[in-house]
Amino acid sequence: MGHMRLGTLPDTTRWRRVVGLLAEGGDIAAVAGATSAAAQEGLDLAHGDAGLCHAVYILSQLVLAARQDDFPAALQHVGIAAPGEPGLFDIVGGFSDAIDRHLVGTGKRTDIGEIAQMAAVESLTALIGARSASLFGTTTAEIKDAACQLSTKKGFCTLAHDFFSRFTQRFLTYHLGRELSNQVGGNGRFADPSESSDFVRQLGAHCREAGEIVRDFAGGALRRVRLARTREESTECCGSCRVLSPHCQPLMHRINSDHETHPHTPHCPATLAANRAECCRCTKACSQAQRHLHPGR
Repeated sequence: MGHMRLGTLPDTTRWRRVVGLLAEGGDIAAVAGATSAAAQEGLDLAHGDAGLCHAVYILSQLVLAARQDDFPAALQHVGIAAPGEPGLFDIVGGFSDAIDRHLVGTGKRTDIGEIAQMAAVESLTALIGARSASLFGTTTAEIKDAACQLSTKKGFCTLAHDFFSRFTQRFLTYHLGRELSNQVGGNGRFADPSESSDFVRQLGAHCREAGEIVRDFAGGALRRVRLARTREESTECCGSCRVLSPHCQPLMHRINSDHETHPHTPHCPATLAANRAECCRCTKACSQAQRHLHPGR
């Protein structure tokens, strides 16, 4: 990473305050706040960074793909290359490659984008891995189910919180890493490298506490992504009008509201059949609805 080549922090008032807090034993929150203030320009750039934005977008697409019957095909559809029976590392590798291809195509690779990519890979590996762990080996079905759990409102809030916590910690240590080694031994803050490592772990815990606010927004963001995706798929089958059939609209609303928390909740087959019959202009949309309402079929 770039901070390993730059050597030391910039000699400015804000960065001197960061160094002073580290040397004088300032608490984690104070160090984190001072670092954020000193690196404000970088945080401002993160707002529209192509790598960060695409990492979040692909995260949402990956977990929504787990709702489809053909998980590998759904992954391919959103740009994540995966074999017929993908394992966890196949999916994570395909996810990372998808971001790489996007950034190569746009020519907008940045350090912030790299940080976001690594944070996203860590989050997927940790959360899907923990939910699909088995004493007898992990199957594709178990990985699909674990990813599907992250596609609910509660699950995606957990994923978003984990991702942004990791991103924030990596962003802060990207800058602090230039100075932390100078604080080990001698008259530095840390007596040995283990104390420096403890400091980084405490910084991570602080980032998780500070990142709790992300949970308040993540569920609504995923809902908008799901609604936009369902409308896009539905309008593709409506001929030249490009408008949802009136009968499709309540069905699409039902998909995005009744199953926000429990995507596998069964519904009355007769009701679904009636909705499907009425929606004669949007056969594809109704098929999509049936897959959402009965993922196991």
